[in-house]
Parts: sequence; structure tokens; C-alpha cells
Amino acid sequence: MKERTLLLLLSFLCVQLHSQVLIYTEPAFPTTDDDITVYFNTASCQTENKEAFSNVYAYTGVITDECNTDQEWKYIVNDWKGSKSKRKMEAQGDHLYTLAFNIRDFYHLPMAENVLLLAFEFRDTNNNLITSSKMGSDFYIPIYQSNIPITTRLLNPTTNLQPLTGEAIEISGIASKEAELAFYDNGQLIASSCGTNLTHTIIAESGYHFIALVATDEDASEHLSYFSYHVEKNIDTDLSAHQTEFENSITSSINENLILSSPESEVSYNITPNPSDGDLSVYYQTNSNTPIELNIIDVKGKPVYNEFITSFPGIHSKSLEMDLEAGIYLVQLKMEDKINTQKLIIQK
Repeated sequence: MKERTLLLLLSFLCVQLHSQVLIYTEPAFPTTDDDITVYFNTASCQTENKEAFSNVYAYTGVITDECNTDQEWKYIVNDWKGSKSKRKMEAQGDHLYTLAFNIRDFYHLPMAENVLLLAFEFRDTNNNLITSSKMGSDFYIPIYQSNIPITTRLLNPTTNLQPLTGEAIEISGIASKEAELAFYDNGQLIASSCGTNLTHTIIAESGYHFIALVATDEDASEHLSYFSYHVEKNIDTDLSAHQTEFENSITSSINENLILSSPESEVSYNITPNPSDGDLSVYYQTNSNTPIELNIIDVKGKPVYNEFITSFPGIHSKSLEMDLEAGIYLVQLKMEDKINTQKLIIQK
């Protein structure tokens, strides 16, 4: 009875936040075999050609554990039958549209495949893409495993961002049960609370930022949800950290070519392979003699590796053999008060 009450409260919370959230679901933590209702709020959206729209259609597929990238959608539902289309969303008023279905039946999913994300684009009657100025046109809904002790979900944002310096970003997330909730920005605690939901506003700063929502229950079980944002600096670099990553991303794109074409940047670096089993190399280029500190931390800021590395002008590499648990870590190169951060995925 207590679990049912909590689920109802979580669903109520999602509905109450719909004026702020672009896309959310009931239940809040869907599994592959669930009946689900997807809510899409178009209040801050427009079509590509900025035309008004009254009907919304969901172009949708899934991302499974057999996909190579988060752009590889499978079992796409793309019927186009106007008002009879099974992907036409129901207008609920106040810019809100819904689509209700059973996940396995709707996508005709085989029993053996593990679904990680539902992927959506939304279009109007004329098949024009509906976009959000802040979140683009691709939206992702995580699918959860029923045997996990605790789960978390970001309600806002639902994808990665490229904001302007100084722009306010409201972040909100929920947990599947009462827990200690905390937001971390590149390993630094920025907000915390006990309960099932946490909301906080951050101000976008330059560089790459990995924002993590971590929930810890009474049994010390933890679950992580995250997004990243990047504010471009006035330099021209070719780095994997500048590439967009998606919530619960399956893989990272790696570019082993390191180019520093602006004298304003004192250090650039890349990590390969990434994901890694713990054996990896950090390739970096510097135009300064300033000491460089290499730090690797977990998403909560706990140090797992620290060393001062070669710091004279030129291109260098540092090979590491680390015995780390599977998960997400942050690799940071620090020069005086400047810190450059990239995400590292460890897979076993």
C-alpha cells in the first residue's frame, strides 16, 4: 500500500510540473512491459518554419542494448494515417498532448532485447518538425529495470544543452522512493535534500559541465541520472568533450586527433579509449610551462587518481592502468585556477 501511494505521489508530482517540463510520463519510472502515457508540453515549442500547429504526431522508436549509438533508433513507429494514425497525440488543452500505449506491444519488441530509452521526434499535420529552442528536436525517455532497488529520473532538462554564459537552467529530478538526493556539478555538491524530488537553478558557466542527480536510500543503494551542458569558449578546438552526449548514453564518440589552433587556450586534451576498461591514455597539448595536475574523480567528487604530469609546450601523452569499478568518472586537467573536465566511462 505504501509503494502504491508513493507511485501515485510521483505521478501527481510529474503532472504538477508539466508547465515547466517538456516531456514526462506516467508512470514516472516505466519498465518495458508497462502501459505508459507520454505527456508533451508544446508551450515553448515551434515548428521548423515557425508555423502554428494544432495536431501533434509522435515519430518514435527505441534504443536497446544492441544499438551502437544513441542515434540508432530501432522498431520505429512511422505510420502516417492522419487522424487515424496510432501515433497521433491527444490534445488535452493548455498546450499539452498525450499518447498512451503499452511499450512492448506498440513497438513490437522481441522478448530478448533490453530497452534502454524511448526516442521521440514530434511533428505537426504537415510533417513539420516541432522543436524546442533549448532542447532541440530529439527527446528521450529512460526505461527502467524492475529489480533495481532505487531509480532516479531527470524531469528537466531531458537532454543535453548548449546554453549561453549566464543563462539560468532549472534542473529537477525524482527518485522512486524516499532517499537522500543531491545534484553535483563536475563533482561539486550544489544542492541536496531528503525526499523523492529535488529542484535547483544553476547559472551556466563556460566550459563542459557534467550535472549528476544521485539518490542514496537507507540501504546505501545509489542511482544516477545526468545531463551535460557546454558553453563554448572563444577558441577553435577539435575535442570529443565538445560533442553532445545524451542522458544514459550508450557510447561516446572518440576523436583521437588533438588540435590546438588558438594561442588563448593553454591546454587541450582527449581520452582514448572511452569507454575504457581502466587502461587508457590521456593525450594533451599545452603551450605553457604552468604545472598541470591530472585528477580523476567520481561524480560525487571523490578522488580516485591524482598526479602532476609533464608541463612544457608540446603534445604529450599519459598512459594509465586503473582498477576502477564500472561507472562514470570525470577526468580533469587543472592549471592554476583553470579546470578542464571530460567524462570517462568505465565498462567491465
